[in-house]
Amino acid sequence: MPALQVRDFPEELYNQLRSCAAEQDRSISQQTTYVLRRFLEGYQRGMTEAEAASAAWDVTCAGAAGPSARIERRRRSFMRLEASFEGAPGPDSLPSSVDMIREMREERDEHLLSLLRNGQED
Repeated sequence: MPALQVRDFPEELYNQLRSCAAEQDRSISQQTTYVLRRFLEGYQRGMTEAEAASAAWDVTCAGAAGPSARIERRRRSFMRLEASFEGAPGPDSLPSSVDMIREMREERDEHLLSLLRNGQED
């Protein structure tokens, strides 16, 4: 994956980016990629640079997807996950690891005994 290094990045802008990234639970690299992607999407749709920049920053840092919205999205995601597991066997309905190992050993022992019996008949 390509890396991007920016020299002489304004400290004030960096601090804003860092703050915004923290609000969005992203690393600075992730936030930079996100903001640039939003900017380029707007620019490719025919927005001026200023409009695209404003739209990218507003969507990512001006509270449109702030912490409460992020928390709500996560809550809905967990609810969907829980719903997808409904009806699945839970840990109480599965055999214990001790029982599973005992059963495998018994099967192995029976198999070895049958091999020994068959070997004696020949």
